[in-house]
Amino acid sequence: ESAHALRDQAARDEHLNQALSIDAAMPHLAEYRDAARLCAPRWSLGDRDAEEALRLLDALPHGLGRRTLALRLRLKASRLVHRHPVALETARLLAKHGAYSATAARSLLRGLAIAALDDGRDIHQLQSAWAQLLAEERGLPDVALHAAQRCLDLKGDPHLALQWLWPIWSMWVDSPDLLDTNQKSKLALTFSAALWEAPPESEWLARIEEARLRNPRSLELQYLSGMVCLRHGLWGKAQQMLEQVAPRLGSGSLQRQTWRALAELAEQKGDSAQALACWKLSAKV
Repeated sequence: ESAHALRDQAARDEHLNQALSIDAAMPHLAEYRDAARLCAPRWSLGDRDAEEALRLLDALPHGLGRRTLALRLRLKASRLVHRHPVALETARLLAKHGAYSATAARSLLRGLAIAALDDGRDIHQLQSAWAQLLAEERGLPDVALHAAQRCLDLKGDPHLALQWLWPIWSMWVDSPDLLDTNQKSKLALTFSAALWEAPPESEWLARIEEARLRNPRSLELQYLSGMVCLRHGLWGKAQQMLEQVAPRLGSGSLQRQTWRALAELAEQKGDSAQALACWKLSAKV
């Protein structure tokens, strides 16, 4: 430890090799050898060599490698080299061992799940990353929203995005207080984008209208209902709903999309003055 603190790597490694040569048949000395084995990857991380730290961790005996200290080191090293599936699996073990509070574990798993989804460079890799998540991770609103948006960004099947969002949609309709304002706004935007890419389906039109009627105070659901009416060619109803909700939306992204939709509706009617006014309001958001 002293040699490492003094950055004397040669002396540190010499002492380490001596410690690793301790006879495992002597239990009271074996503890020192195990301690040295756990120090070595930490020292590699101190040297900013995460790959070497992972190599050393992989070489640990199974029992030693499952200790909380070893798992914490593996989590740190795998995150540094962007091996997010490894980091996620390690974080699951740490959470199972009670290394974090429930809130901290949820936040950590959410962040690593999103990072793993970001590693998907095409729709097939994204689907593979999604399949590797546990059910409780796929049920986290931020994770499902991110996955669905990535699916749309990668030009995947919009029905797949809607499928991934379905549990979050049910949560929104049945228990809206479980989602925060930002999540509701993202859900409305992502649903609108997915339904716009998919062929018009009367089933979704009825489903969203029913949800709006069940939650009449939800501005996000009114926005979504208006956009779906627009997708189905119900121009009058879409305009009425979007005009009512546009000035009241708290989300800049939702408000901007609403004014754009109203501008396009006005252009279709040949009302250039109204269209210009709506474009200006969209630009100001």
